[in-house]
Amino acid sequence: MRNVIYNLLLWLLFPLLIFHFVRGRFSYKKYTRPLSERFGIFRLPHRQINRFTILIHAVSVGETVAAQPFVDAIKKRYPEAEIIFSNVTETGHHRAQDTIPADFHIFFPLDYRSSVIRFLDKVNPQYVFILETEIWPNFLSECQKRSIPVNFVNGRISDKSFERYSSFKWFLKPLLKHPQFYMQTKQDRDRIMKLGSSSAEFSGNLKYDQLLFNLESPTRIIMQSLFQDIDPPIVVYGSTHQVETSRIIEMIRELHNEGRRIRHIIAPRHLNFLSDYAQQAKLLGLKVSLRSKFSGEDFDIMFLDTYGELANLYEGATICVVGGSFENIGGHSILEPALFYKPILYGPFVQNFREITQHFETQGASSKVHNIEELKQKLEVFLDNESLRLKIGKEAGEVVRTFTGATSTIIERVAPKIDSYKLSQKSSIT
Repeated sequence: MRNVIYNLLLWLLFPLLIFHFVRGRFSYKKYTRPLSERFGIFRLPHRQINRFTILIHAVSVGETVAAQPFVDAIKKRYPEAEIIFSNVTETGHHRAQDTIPADFHIFFPLDYRSSVIRFLDKVNPQYVFILETEIWPNFLSECQKRSIPVNFVNGRISDKSFERYSSFKWFLKPLLKHPQFYMQTKQDRDRIMKLGSSSAEFSGNLKYDQLLFNLESPTRIIMQSLFQDIDPPIVVYGSTHQVETSRIIEMIRELHNEGRRIRHIIAPRHLNFLSDYAQQAKLLGLKVSLRSKFSGEDFDIMFLDTYGELANLYEGATICVVGGSFENIGGHSILEPALFYKPILYGPFVQNFREITQHFETQGASSKVHNIEELKQKLEVFLDNESLRLKIGKEAGEVVRTFTGATSTIIERVAPKIDSYKLSQKSSIT
């Protein structure tokens, strides 16, 4: 009955889905690949016959980035395997093509049963890994019918997701019974078990490994050269949202009027309000620069209007402020600035990263403030106390490094299962 209801809803949404893709393609130039790929209609040319095929799926850019060390480890452990990497978003797909060493990069099917069947018929995976906790009922059901092992890696369930999923526990429980879950935290593990999983483990966060994996990226070298032209102190505000960005600009004006000579670099989460931010800063008498046009000129505020540079931008900071935490957004990751031994500040709304931030706070490796006014006070304390900054930054760097190893943990646990599965498949063929 649950499948009937779910599939009926999918087909009722079909006209809206088509409208979304058509509008995105022709009005916003958002979708460049044929829509047919989303329905499992595509070709995988030049495939070797009888290769052991592993499908690894990551919905978008963030999951793709986290997958890099995992894919690398899988390829090293199973060099003979065919790796097929799938995404949902085009940005994730393009990022995967640039960074993920897979044999094929494809789009994951829309969760219509016919699309899933065509997709699995073409890909024919013997093993499936899904980054985080992206639950597609028809895909999971079809994998179960075909006895394809499905593993969720780097799984997480936020407060909001858990509340939402709990309302549909009756629907989810049969779907969660068969996959193996490797969850980021013990809380995530407990939550997926409460929702119906019969096999879930705490394995850690792949993003810690990814940070170290990308430590020598070309982007890092570019950012290092950028900071040669900027005098400290430098405060970097990462992934700030609309309201908090505006309030941060007002706070910067106050610091400026007090005579503090600080370079502020703001990386807005969304760039569609960038012109508004720049105009506000100029009206407040602040010198404004854009990252894309920076050529060494003096500035009070620089706005990061490029993609893929924030993580390495933190390296040049004197102090790092993580956004999405002064509005009720849920916060963003503090791992990137911690990697570079930086003192980290954030607001009260960090529920999406509660366990991580609590651990950092317990170790004296980060500081939570309650509002923008308190942020200003804490910035002044840090700016006037170099030894305190260095102490907190050192603790942050050490904490993030104690958390590495999720990739090897997952590989160690899944490898015997894959080896056993390969052996059973080989035996059944012979």
